[in-house]
Amino acid sequence: MPAERIAMRQAREIIRLKFSSVSTHEIALRLGMARSTVREALQRAESAGLSWPLPEGMNDGSLEAALYANRRSKRGHRRVAEPDWPMIHRELKRKHVTLLIVWDEYVAGNPGGYSYSRFCELYRAFAKTLSVTMRQTYAAGERLFVDYAGDGVPVVIDRLTGEMRKAPCSARRASLSPTPVGRRRCPTGSTPIPAPSPRSAAFRSSSCRTTPRRR
Repeated sequence: MPAERIAMRQAREIIRLKFSSVSTHEIALRLGMARSTVREALQRAESAGLSWPLPEGMNDGSLEAALYANRRSKRGHRRVAEPDWPMIHRELKRKHVTLLIVWDEYVAGNPGGYSYSRFCELYRAFAKTLSVTMRQTYAAGERLFVDYAGDGVPVVIDRLTGEMRKAPCSARRASLSPTPVGRRRCPTGSTPIPAPSPRSAAFRSSSCRTTPRRR
């Protein structure tokens, strides 16, 4: 039974270490992988003619295509045009872009491509190979992390005319704090109610006090 595909960051490291004269046994120990998995990755790299450093501009999608170009698809699965998963992952970071929108564009260019359910399944499998960590060094409570969510919520800023504006919603967390903080920023023209503590991490919630405009 063929081994499962490895993450491309691991494939890069395997190739780099091999061309740094590190033994297969040592590579397996450093990366916490089975020696058979390392050997297979090296065999695929050799078959693809890859060496270190890799060709300039070779992204994860290109590297995976080179390593697994000759691998047969699973029984019962069609061989169809493979989407550019790294590009799709970047597109999904844009505002209002969803997997359904990306899949519509993919099918428009590849009428015989994957169904929507299979497309989502393959994307989730690709996303699991990505690193979700980012190392940062700072003292506890030194930084405040803010992330805005959605398009905001409607807030009445003038009770006499009923005029409304959208207030951005954000989630905030102090560094090393286990408790996220939800907050709503007041739109221009309204008066924020002071929080009981000057520290943003102590904000459990906030609201906006509206003041009628003078005529």
